[in-house]
Amino acid sequence: MNEGCKKHCRATHSTDVFANGRAHVNGMENFWGVTKNRLMKFKGIKNDKCNLHLKETEWRFNYRQENIYKLLLCKLRKSPL
Repeated sequence: MNEGCKKHCRATHSTDVFANGRAHVNGMENFWGVTKNRLMKFKGIKNDKCNLHLKETEWRFNYRQENIYKLLLCKLRKSPL
């Protein structure tokens, strides 16, 4: 998923819609499985950091097919801290 895609899609179970374009129940279950596995490694996180951990996991999930190290280097070169 690229960063330009900001549209939110839903799978609506109440109307027996389990897939809507790119949104599919299996994709959501896959993401939550990856998220739970990643967050368990921390053995608990503080409530005020939860959103940051979720956003990082989302970013890693969306770019899981790419070399994250090279991607981060590119982004840091374009926008240095």
